[in-house]
Amino acid sequence: MNLRIVSWNILQGGGSRISGICKAIAQLQPDILILQEFRNGKHLAALSDAIDKLELHHRYFPETPSAQNSVALVSRYSFELLDWPGVGSGAPSQSVKENLMFAALINCETGQATTKSGFDFSEFTLIGAHFPHKKAQQPYFDVLLNDQSLLQSPAMVIGDLNCGIPLVDSDTKTFANTHLFQGLLQQGWVDSWRSRHSDDREFSWISPRGNGYRYDHCLTSQSLDVHIKEIFLDHSVREQELSDHSALVVQF
Repeated sequence: MNLRIVSWNILQGGGSRISGICKAIAQLQPDILILQEFRNGKHLAALSDAIDKLELHHRYFPETPSAQNSVALVSRYSFELLDWPGVGSGAPSQSVKENLMFAALINCETGQATTKSGFDFSEFTLIGAHFPHKKAQQPYFDVLLNDQSLLQSPAMVIGDLNCGIPLVDSDTKTFANTHLFQGLLQQGWVDSWRSRHSDDREFSWISPRGNGYRYDHCLTSQSLDVHIKEIFLDHSVREQELSDHSALVVQF
């Protein structure tokens, strides 16, 4: 089995950093790539060219104004976007934006023979997300908490969740919805990074005051978590100032 998933918040669509971002993506060698703060702006062509060179031909770019942040998905494997209750125009008060959270069914048996995943199942659900801060993120957690059926099959929630456990995933006590994050873990979602780095303190975002936060997460159902060989944060992309976030890499 050889499948790599990369999630990365590229900061306001990349801007003048886009060339370095494209090089970093090529070095990370993803089979599936989830980008937070993706934008349909003037740098999209350069990003698309880089993705083409990696043969990631299946893609979802939300149709949004050029200055609006969203979450994009590109993949070596075909996928089907799911009509997910609670997300988008049908959500209560439209408080969960479909450009910030999507669900896709990944067909992990498509693609060239040399890139087939080797999973003992043919598909899994991938939820890509960029949660807003504080009170605004509560409906996003509620969508997950209210759909426990996801845990009955291979599934993954990955992205910038802007949350965690204070003084475990941060230097401060400032997380607003830790009880909701912990609620997902109590339901059976596995914090795949923490389960393999039990006492480690690594942070994916550092505040201007120097406080660290592990905002970027990969939560998996147990049936998918057992297939993960390695999961790590690539801090080099943040240290090179290509973004203010480290990249999260999940290797199957």
